[in-house]
Amino acid sequence: FHFAYFYKHVRERSGKRTGKLRCLDLFAGAGGMSQGLHMAGFQTVLAVEKDPKAAQAFQANHPDAIVENRCVIEHLDEHRDNAAYKRKIGPIDHVHGSPPCQGFSGANVFGGKNDKANNDLSLTWVRAIDQYRPVTGTLENVPGMWRRKNQHYLKLILMGLLQLGYQVRCCQLDACEFGDPQARPRLFIF
Repeated sequence: FHFAYFYKHVRERSGKRTGKLRCLDLFAGAGGMSQGLHMAGFQTVLAVEKDPKAAQAFQANHPDAIVENRCVIEHLDEHRDNAAYKRKIGPIDHVHGSPPCQGFSGANVFGGKNDKANNDLSLTWVRAIDQYRPVTGTLENVPGMWRRKNQHYLKLILMGLLQLGYQVRCCQLDACEFGDPQARPRLFIF
């Protein structure tokens, strides 16, 4: 479950970094991933979360972040060509996305009425990468995205990133290997 696409002759970014890496967290939930990113030296400056209770929890957990309580698609549509907004939040160095996983989950045996719409949201991460042009990005989801019936989503994501000039690595990580008390495998795209 590990593979990578990369270019041998990619120009490295030059210059010294000052301060923390600035992050945008999409489908942010209560902010667990942003907490991990904070512990690794990132600063989440902007989070987008549709669920009002989760957005409220995120704001409590990350009081310095701007939290938008709305759909990621609405956020991207509104700020697509909004230079004033981009100046306000500043440069984004990293975009993380944890889109809904129910449609990809092996536990979802019978399917649900929102599976396709939820699965389609995984493609908005590539749109955000294109819009914000960060140095790095991560997407986290369940390993069910590897399944044959869902692989077209994975292929569209990878093709989109490669067309934007990014190098891509996919792997499966298990949270129990990083101190979590439960076996919780996850697909990551870096």
